[in-house]
Amino acid sequence: MAETNNFQKFILFLIFIVITIGVSLIYIELHNNNSIQRSKFSHEVITYFLDNKRFNDIANDIYDKKPIFKSNGGLWEESDIDDYLGYYENIDDYVQAGSLNLRDEFNNYSDDVLTAYHNKEIRAYIEQIRAKAHDNDYYVKFEEMAKMFEEMNKKAMH
Repeated sequence: MAETNNFQKFILFLIFIVITIGVSLIYIELHNNNSIQRSKFSHEVITYFLDNKRFNDIANDIYDKKPIFKSNGGLWEESDIDDYLGYYENIDDYVQAGSLNLRDEFNNYSDDVLTAYHNKEIRAYIEQIRAKAHDNDYYVKFEEMAKMFEEMNKKAMH
């Protein structure tokens, strides 16, 4: 009887080990697949930006300190700048959801975000749109992202 009891314990122990190893392998495989999917998504998002001529032209005009809005002699309508700033807010949403990681966001977008954030026309536009709508939430994520990137730059310098 004791021999049967020991044999049952041994079989249960083996089943436990097999299940534990199986669950661990499934977890590792899912984690690796998730990492691969996040990398692919990150690549797709940055490729979309790089292939978007309008966004690149806006970024270049901001970087070159050219006038931005048509009303100031620039090339862009408010809707163009809304799309441009909104793109960065979407990127931040993807990071918050875990679809992108902060390091990639910083590496790919920090220069453009900070240049736009410090642009006087962009700042005035954000203030104007908030005042007109009586809503200070417009482009808050964009501003928070820019402030976070500034902090990350400071830490990288030290």
